[in-house]
Amino acid sequence: MACGDKAKPSPVEVALTSCSEHACADRRETWFCPCTPRLLAGFGTSCLSLAFLRCASVRVTLLSGRAEYKRETAPCQGLLSFRLQLPCSVYLQRDELLPGMAHGKKPLNHELSKLFSEMWDMDVNRLTPGKDYTIDLQGKAGAGAGQDSAARHLFHDVNEERLKSIKTFATFISLLDNYETSTGVAEVVTPEEIVENNCFLDAILATEVMKLAHKYLLKKNLAKPNLADFKSQLYDIWFQLYARKEGDRPDSCGFEHVFVGETRRGKQILGLHNWVQFYLQEKRNQIDYKGYVARKNKTRPDKDDQVLSIQFSWKGSVKPIGSTFIGVSPEFEFALYTVIFLLSGERVTRETVKIEEYELQMVVCRHGHHIGTAYPVLLSTSSEDQ
Repeated sequence: MACGDKAKPSPVEVALTSCSEHACADRRETWFCPCTPRLLAGFGTSCLSLAFLRCASVRVTLLSGRAEYKRETAPCQGLLSFRLQLPCSVYLQRDELLPGMAHGKKPLNHELSKLFSEMWDMDVNRLTPGKDYTIDLQGKAGAGAGQDSAARHLFHDVNEERLKSIKTFATFISLLDNYETSTGVAEVVTPEEIVENNCFLDAILATEVMKLAHKYLLKKNLAKPNLADFKSQLYDIWFQLYARKEGDRPDSCGFEHVFVGETRRGKQILGLHNWVQFYLQEKRNQIDYKGYVARKNKTRPDKDDQVLSIQFSWKGSVKPIGSTFIGVSPEFEFALYTVIFLLSGERVTRETVKIEEYELQMVVCRHGHHIGTAYPVLLSTSSEDQ
């Protein structure tokens, strides 16, 4: 029977598991399809699109039907589309989906938009696309994890001399090899690495971007006026080790997760939202760029776009969608994420901001008194026609 033919719908029972930052919530639904449903590999063009706000991952399990209906998992970061491929129209029995699903976005935060736009203008260390680096976008990321729409590297060229001549970049790069990327393996911080951490913080605190962040936080009574005390505050937020999973030895910190990247049991990429780390890993053939994710009203990104959503593999795993700034300085990202972290005591904070042409949802998750993760979500990212 062809899809669209009028027939009595056949029910397919499906379990959805949403593992959010707050809690795991299971829900069982019955989906109706006018023809025999078939779960295809990968996630892309489909008739069902679910937008999640809080989930870190979504598990879809078909509970009835033929044995070939297997479980599929797709990571989800912020307000992005999770798409289950079925060859016909599928309808949920209820309008209500899962706790934590997005039914809209937060209103634009004008105060933070103004602050972050000022930081953007002050970011004199930001590299210029087409001059300091060039990117090669190639094809749009495919639906399946095995599909590669980019035969070449994302970064065609980067002016490393300029990169390493800027103190904040140079000190930042020195930190990238200080971590064991596998979660569950205890980190060992050497005296030399502590010195490197402090050198990096000294470098960014001397920039106008971080001075503006400090000034703003002082007005909010969220930072210590003494620069040395503020530096200690930053160290605790970003570099203090903690156990990412309860019961493990200290195996992670905010800096490692956000800027270096981590792996979980060799099957999942965690974090890695920094363009410099991406470039350096790609240069060593450790990262395989698989294509871009398009934005609404913009089928293809421009080569001078400085916020991208991309798909890539690293250390044997695929990240279906990862969002990152491109070309910005380390102090710019540190400033944005630190401000949002200190403004909110919530475990997960999402702020909608406008910076240049980009409408973003800045996501910051805390792990106690430390950064758990932080990244930009390009709100206009669309997978409607992937």
